[in-house]
Amino acid sequence: MNKVIIFDLDGTLLDSQNGILFSLEYVLNKYAQEYLPYLDRTLIGPPIQSILEGFISDSKAVSLLSKKFRLHYDSCGFQKTQLFQGVYDGLEQLSSVELYVSTNKPEKVTKKILEKLEIDCFFTGVFCVDLDTYRDKTEIVKSIINKHSNQNIIVVGDSEEDYFSAVNNNCDFLYCSYGYGNFFIGNQNFIRVKNAKELFSVISE
Repeated sequence: MNKVIIFDLDGTLLDSQNGILFSLEYVLNKYAQEYLPYLDRTLIGPPIQSILEGFISDSKAVSLLSKKFRLHYDSCGFQKTQLFQGVYDGLEQLSSVELYVSTNKPEKVTKKILEKLEIDCFFTGVFCVDLDTYRDKTEIVKSIINKHSNQNIIVVGDSEEDYFSAVNNNCDFLYCSYGYGNFFIGNQNFIRVKNAKELFSVISE
């Protein structure tokens, strides 16, 4: 049975913390300095609005800061994004496998990052959570499954959302414990990997 791999980005393929924290710090320092103490790498993973809602109760402030973040991140913050060590070689070795991206990042900046890091060529499709098309990653995974009946679908990610996007669609899940979405879900049967090199070793088996 052929494999189809669906990758999350932040904390899975992309070491994106520097860019995200850079833009968050810029925006908070300029518009809401009182929230600067909340900056931490553990914030990374959800969409920016959800991140801000985690420590800001004022919905108007969240809306303003989200827009300012997007402008800064989409123009310069994203350029600080790097691949985790071993990701490029790992993707290159999967040339015979259909690869997809499932991410909370907006489509425009996602494609800019993939092109900048020269990994866009490895993916059959790039899917982004967008309320007009996909409400969450579960819907993204479902749409990919519909194109690949009778194939082994594996979801790879570092967050609870990635996990449930796999479980809700009866797919295998591979957990990247080196990422940003630390979580614990009982004694569930999924493989954990501690770095990107191990990730691609497991996928290639």
